[in-house]
Amino acid sequence: MKKILITVIFILSLLSSCTVISELTKFDLPLEHSVNIPKAIVVSGIPVDIYSTEIETNSDDFLKQNNIKADLIDKITLRKMELIVSTSSDGNFNFADSIQISILTDSLPEIRIASVDKITANAGGTIKFIVDPIDLKQYILKKKIKLKITMAVNATVPEDYTVMIKPTFLIDLKVLGL
Repeated sequence: MKKILITVIFILSLLSSCTVISELTKFDLPLEHSVNIPKAIVVSGIPVDIYSTEIETNSDDFLKQNNIKADLIDKITLRKMELIVSTSSDGNFNFADSIQISILTDSLPEIRIASVDKITANAGGTIKFIVDPIDLKQYILKKKIKLKITMAVNATVPEDYTVMIKPTFLIDLKVLGL
């Protein structure tokens, strides 16, 4: 009986330490970029696509700073995504019904990475997205990416908006390089 108990305790501690090791091999890569939503571009009832300018991923610098080799990366996923109106303190997303965000590069196709299907009538100046569980390693290891915002709108934007796009990517390394 004691052998079984000791074996169970050993196995549980081993599993617990694997979880700890797994968490130690994960790093956040936050990015921030502004996009302009001009008043004239948004017409009620028509979906609107807004492309960011090229965004530097700075993944090379991030990997160097953290002493990480690219071949040790298992996957990179989107941990969280936010859009924040930064032009005025009372700016909001009440004009939108839904928003989706896609990622693309010059050499890789566009794929959806985050969305909000229903934006409430009293939406504030910050939107938090549901992220898609997609491996984005090949995108984030590129020097530059673009983000595309697609909005279904229900009214015109009351003024020109500058919106901060704030994605945080999770870099997950191979545990013990395996």
